Amino acid sequence: MGNIHVGRDLDRDQRIFRYVGFYDLIELLTFSQISFACAESRPPAAATANEETAPSPAIRLAHQSWTLLHREDAIAWHAPDMSQPRICIVSSIGALAESLFTNDTTNVFIERTCRVVQGPAQAPFRQFPAPPVLQDGTVSVIVSAEGDAACAGPRPGNLRLLADLKALLLGVIVSPDASIRFVELTSKLVQHATNAFVSRASLTEGDDYPGSPHGPTAQYSAYPYPMEAAEKAARFSPA
Repeated sequence: MGNIHVGRDLDRDQRIFRYVGFYDLIELLTFSQISFACAESRPPAAATANEETAPSPAIRLAHQSWTLLHREDAIAWHAPDMSQPRICIVSSIGALAESLFTNDTTNVFIERTCRVVQGPAQAPFRQFPAPPVLQDGTVSVIVSAEGDAACAGPRPGNLRLLADLKALLLGVIVSPDASIRFVELTSKLVQHATNAFVSRASLTEGDDYPGSPHGPTAQYSAYPYPMEAAEKAARFSPA
């Protein structure tokens, strides 16, 4: 789509993931909309006395972050609140870009996130090398939209874009502490609207997993192999 711009240094086949809550997943599947957190708006440019045109509309900026998924154990399932299972949605940079619907006044920019390392205060009038820039393994999705209503909706402060869920979702993974019934319910909801697999992260021996019922020496594979994921998805798919 012409209004969606992907950074040249990004591999469109690179898989990405994002944590969502259970109710956020239901909302995504029900309305086929992706929610972006709105930032401060840029005020419209006022028309001068010699201009006959109306002032330009306000520009709203919204942001969402995804994490690059390089290997199957990249997803951290540790969380301060372990009372509920965690959920990750899996996509790719290309799939995310191709799934979004925009209009003529909306632009989407998908870029690798870079952070400037802040050093000690520098004295004036002295030459110092440019501060280093680090990439933190995430991708930023920035939405630029015109109009005050861009961030209106059921959740004030959020901007929503329609998305093709069958193009967006490659898979949904739930945390290893989730029950079979929770995995089955999630699978039925996801596969009712998409072709994505649903899988529970598998248990392997490894690092500590605080609060795990399996003991302090348990670690969970975050991203099951495709065959294992397909078998689990078939097992829990509705008849």
